[in-house]
Amino acid sequence: MSNFDIDSLVAVAGFGIGIFTSMGGVLVAYMRNRAYREKKEYAAERDFQHLKRNYLSLSEGMTSTQDEIDRQFRELQRNNDDKFQQLNYTLLEIKGAIERLKN
Repeated sequence: MSNFDIDSLVAVAGFGIGIFTSMGGVLVAYMRNRAYREKKEYAAERDFQHLKRNYLSLSEGMTSTQDEIDRQFRELQRNNDDKFQQLNYTLLEIKGAIERLKN
């Protein structure tokens, strides 16, 4: 191998270029794959945060709705209590009128 002719030099150079381009291709594929994974991780984190915010928003909405229902229920109960007292008062008046008519 002490005699290198031009054909051997071209072959070795071609082999070296082939190895270099193959390693470059592997490096580019690795970088693209890494960028793709990072993009996927970012998208997953973004989606998770979006779902978390939606969950918190729904939770707050349900709490607000429950508070409104409780307020309306208390108001209805108070109105019913007022009407019940009025009805009792009216019944007492009727009883009193009946007793007066009996005597």
